[in-house]
Amino acid sequence: MVPLLLLSGCNRKEIIRNPSFQEEEPVLGLAVNFPASEFTKAAGDLSGTGDENALHSLTVWVFRSTGHSLVACKSIPPADFPPEGGVRRYSLPVERSFANNPSDVDIFVLANEKSIGITLPPEPEEVTWDYLNDKTFGGDFFGVSSPTNTEDLEENGLPMSAVGKNMTVSGELPILKVETLSLSRAVSRIRFVFCKTATEGATENVEISEVKLSGGQIPLKEYVFTTGATGIYKYYGGASDDYESAPVNLDVPASIADNEAPEAYIYANQNPQVYQDLIDDAVRNGLLTDMGYLYFRESDKRLVGSIKYIIDNQTHTREFSMNAAGDFARNHSWTLLGYFLSGRNLQLATSVLPWDYNTYTIQFKDQAVVATGKFKVDEDPEHLKITKTAEGLTVQLGPGAVAQGHLSISAPVGGKLMIMPVGDADAFLVSPEVADIFQNGQDRVNITIRRNPDAKETSGKSITLSFSVVIGERDIDANSELIDDKYTFVL
Repeated sequence: MVPLLLLSGCNRKEIIRNPSFQEEEPVLGLAVNFPASEFTKAAGDLSGTGDENALHSLTVWVFRSTGHSLVACKSIPPADFPPEGGVRRYSLPVERSFANNPSDVDIFVLANEKSIGITLPPEPEEVTWDYLNDKTFGGDFFGVSSPTNTEDLEENGLPMSAVGKNMTVSGELPILKVETLSLSRAVSRIRFVFCKTATEGATENVEISEVKLSGGQIPLKEYVFTTGATGIYKYYGGASDDYESAPVNLDVPASIADNEAPEAYIYANQNPQVYQDLIDDAVRNGLLTDMGYLYFRESDKRLVGSIKYIIDNQTHTREFSMNAAGDFARNHSWTLLGYFLSGRNLQLATSVLPWDYNTYTIQFKDQAVVATGKFKVDEDPEHLKITKTAEGLTVQLGPGAVAQGHLSISAPVGGKLMIMPVGDADAFLVSPEVADIFQNGQDRVNITIRRNPDAKETSGKSITLSFSVVIGERDIDANSELIDDKYTFVL
């Protein structure tokens, strides 16, 4: 058995060890699991780093589930904080009347309360169940008026909490116990990284002029403790008045790193920690420009925003968004990769991962369409006549001609790319109609378009191609990601 730690806190009486084992004062054993650092994370987990994991304070309260009377509480001294990525068991002295007739309990654990403006009384036993259960934070604490960055964490760290309700007390006198609780960060983080290719100087004159998160997405308040995936406070039932109205304008990078293979940094369902290490290594080696981490209150909205950039003195705007509402629940990490390919506009790829991948209960799948090469028809002057028009490119197929085209798509891995002819579809054969995405580690999809030999009248018939992605029960339009030049195929 792990030795019991007799810690200072709201102990009502001194514990006296009597010769008779049965007369020993009863204690309630509680184990607390702490998020891990990059040095202690196991495979499959996504770590926090530096001040993201720092503990400055830790307090535990135990109440009866019925009636909410205080059973025990402790302010844990720094010497007895749980290790990063580890579990520490605390023994909380309880009254013998409770030990003789234990009931279900509600347990609250709070770390770094000053980071969200909470000042606890000198004696934690003065704190009530109602105060903890109803406690919210908002305002300047992890809001939009002054976004919190990594340097802001040095003094007070990140808020972390855990709560268990109606927990069963087991064991026998004098040692009772409850299930382990895991601390979780009450906020989430965002990171923007950029790079550009430098092939023949085609993207040399590139500048990011604005990165903005739209308003109406970060809630005004959130609960400190929640038993659900989120703890967003909704006074108006989720109406716009429950959210910060102002947008967030972020500091833009002065320059953009050169990178010969930007597509290598697109998240493709690999181990979350492996992906974070990949990004971190690229930043250290000057292959990605990092805007750093920003920390915000969680949101149940689908975060959206925009990026303005300048290429050869021409300003362009590209919108971005998370894949789905709920992707920015507390204790999650969102990375947006923006990259400029030679001769093309800004490409975007996003990933949302649980910050502590091993303990989070919601499973996430990367379902964003990530195109690393838009659809293009190979030139074949002998059999194809390709002409440019106001609407795009027209491909005239001669007798027996086959148009060969290709595109590259790397996510969502495991999804299906649907290739659909639009127009006189019966006059053409398009192959394949369905392609596996990132099959055998390959992102290239080859597509052929030809005359249907069974069609009777084909002269002058035409089609265009439309693309979508199916994953699970979702059907995602992929035309904006895969079509740059619109091709019309004519017989």
